[in-house]
Amino acid sequence: MKFDEALKQYITYLRSNEGKSERTILSYQEDLKQYLSWMKEHDIEDTQNITFDFIQEFILEQNAIKASSSLRRMASSIESLLFYMMRTIHLSI
Repeated sequence: MKFDEALKQYITYLRSNEGKSERTILSYQEDLKQYLSWMKEHDIEDTQNITFDFIQEFILEQNAIKASSSLRRMASSIESLLFYMMRTIHLSI
């Protein structure tokens, strides 16, 4: 599955199932769009090509430019998306 399609499905899932505020969903969405953009820059567009090393590299790069609270939220957003993908498309990392 393409990563951008997985992201769309995840945001729809959050809106209809998680009870999160719209502000929280928009924050997650913005974090994940940044992650998606980074993945595309590294020629990773399919969810099956995601590895722990790529996630760690992205977080380390973000650590240099983001406040710790923003970085924690971003890491949480990514973790939540990955758990969702593991449940719905049987992603394994």
